Amino acid sequence: MNKKNVKILIIISSLILTVGILFFVLVWNGIVLLNQHRINKYAVKGVDVSSYQGEIDWHTLASQDISFAFIKATEGSTFVDKNFAYNFEEAQKTTLAVGAYHFFSYDSSGETQAENFINTVIPFDGMLPPVVDVEFYGDYVKNPTDRENVENQLKVMLTLLEEHYNQKPIIYATEKSYKLYLSNDYDEYDIWIRNVITKPSLSDDREWTFWQYTNREKLNGYSGREKYIDVNVFTGSAEDYNQYLKTRTYKKQESGTEQIPTNKLLSDGELAEIVAPSLGVPDKKGIEYAVSGEMYYFEAADCYYKNITFTENGEIVAYASVNPHTGELLRNIFKYNNINANNRFY
Repeated sequence: MNKKNVKILIIISSLILTVGILFFVLVWNGIVLLNQHRINKYAVKGVDVSSYQGEIDWHTLASQDISFAFIKATEGSTFVDKNFAYNFEEAQKTTLAVGAYHFFSYDSSGETQAENFINTVIPFDGMLPPVVDVEFYGDYVKNPTDRENVENQLKVMLTLLEEHYNQKPIIYATEKSYKLYLSNDYDEYDIWIRNVITKPSLSDDREWTFWQYTNREKLNGYSGREKYIDVNVFTGSAEDYNQYLKTRTYKKQESGTEQIPTNKLLSDGELAEIVAPSLGVPDKKGIEYAVSGEMYYFEAADCYYKNITFTENGEIVAYASVNPHTGELLRNIFKYNNINANNRFY
């Protein structure tokens, strides 16, 4: 190769490298969104936020061609996003459909994670379904835990959330976490998938409901340490979205038909028979147990609700349970001494 050809090759290589670097800078700074041309056909967009966006002016944010917002509420068994209460309250004052999401931990039980979310997120009419965010973090990025370990806890959490909110949760995932943990299962749950480079393609050819297409959008109305914001699209038309809101958002049940949610705290002195009328079951006279504990999901009894009841001195005397499928009131008697009212009893 002569010197002239070498010089031309060097110039071409330098140009390619320069263009590549420039393109990377434009993408990194949110000036070029890789999926922008792919989302034009989707009529409905929305955001997801956390404390990283800092204080949010929700009316300003809501005015920028978005229709929904998912707000980070909890993570694991104990963490609560410091801005959640403010964000959740203020977002409801806008025209946005609002929901909350939980970052799933591989180090905590599904039950305690569900309790954390339930204790934090108070439902309201029109609330979007609860979301469980399943992705990789920390050492799990390079060393993912086994599918069985995730499934055992994730299904518990999903079940408890559905029982409490009377909504099937949405599962958020990356394409990698979807393939490893969700593929060919969880058909009854809507999928919210992340792919900020190209249009998502799920490993089992399943359709998605929400798509997080970028994590580098810039909008007005927030001032946190993160200058970018995640933006998503809904899979269907505006009409499809409106129908989704009608069928999938939270609706407060009318008195007399509401099922008492799992782990609902009952104060001392309440009567166990309130379980039966709440499901439209006739009162059973003469059953008056002072309740000192919690109501628990009793998996071994086919999803019965169980009331653990105590005497004034903390002795377990009985439990009352209801089959949520048939409304049948069940009752058994026990005699166990010296049981603390805060202890769980199975």
